[in-house]
Amino acid sequence: MLAAGLARNTTAFATSCGSAIVILAATLNAVPSIPAIGLVLVLSVDWFIGMARAVGNLVGNCIATVVVAAWEGDFDKTQAAKVLNESHDLVDVTA
Repeated sequence: MLAAGLARNTTAFATSCGSAIVILAATLNAVPSIPAIGLVLVLSVDWFIGMARAVGNLVGNCIATVVVAAWEGDFDKTQAAKVLNESHDLVDVTA
């Protein structure tokens, strides 16, 4: 139960950088059996965990887009295959 509460509290406010640490600290202070000094260990890897969360979020959003498009019947398989299989010439947009 405690782990579920910690997971919910740290992921619910993960939209801004570092806010999960504040929520985790508040949750740890509410539970006296867990020392808050353990938060120092989390701080040392929080940046890497944040990057992993961002990558997971990006991949999940991409997959969800394709799934919803296929579910709604709007996914064009031939166009997707064409885009994914062909090499594209890069266009210089700075000129």
